[in-house]
Amino acid sequence: MGAFLMLLLILAISKINNDVYFLLFLIPLYVIMIFQNDHAYYGLIGILTAVIVGYIFEKKYIELQYTTSKKFNILRVVCGYPPALALFSIRYFLLANVHILLDYFIMFLIGVYLVILAPLIFKKLKFL
Repeated sequence: MGAFLMLLLILAISKINNDVYFLLFLIPLYVIMIFQNDHAYYGLIGILTAVIVGYIFEKKYIELQYTTSKKFNILRVVCGYPPALALFSIRYFLLANVHILLDYFIMFLIGVYLVILAPLIFKKLKFL
């Protein structure tokens, strides 16, 4: 389901010009959350929400330039992924199945970090 939603979102990004439509994409998913009691689903919706909101925010305010420089791409991976992996590890190993909303918020934080905070840090450090 996650792969299908991400493919749908990638297709939507190439076709949609109005950012509000991205947020509308989330409404049916939140409606399903009311009837769903699955930790994985809540985590999926958390990270998907962060990706959509982060995409809109990054595009308007951060505007990180994409690069083909291997050096900067390696720096981005080495500096960018460990904090996200740490948050995911905390969720997976320490807080597994504690509370369904906790899954949502931790995955949301991971998404916010990857889509907003990491690009902002890269831009400030000039990892362009």
